[in-house]
Amino acid sequence: MKALLSLIILSAMVSPAHAESCSRSLERVLEGGQISQKPQFYRALLTVCLEAGQMPNVKSASILSSGSIGIVPRNESLMATASTLSQFCRRFPKEQVLFITTKPQAESTKNQSSQPTVCAKILGHE
Repeated sequence: MKALLSLIILSAMVSPAHAESCSRSLERVLEGGQISQKPQFYRALLTVCLEAGQMPNVKSASILSSGSIGIVPRNESLMATASTLSQFCRRFPKEQVLFITTKPQAESTKNQSSQPTVCAKILGHE
């Protein structure tokens, strides 16, 4: 009950665009049927998604079927993205994040996989 009340309060404070993006992505993941965790796991990510959407350099946040939070940054520069990654991992040390860029990748980075960043590894907890 307390968790539900917290979620309602948080949803009221979050901008409608972020709440819609997070809610829509959660619905898509759960309806898609190809999930690797129990539905409760993805529902718990809704709070993380909503809070991530409020970070200064986050244009949009969503829940991914991999169990990660997808972030479209406002500023895709290396420094801005590193700062956002640092903020995210300090706030959610057990979560994973995947930055979704809108710019075409440079030739040198095209072969890099789009695997989520595991915050526990960055923080040295894994």
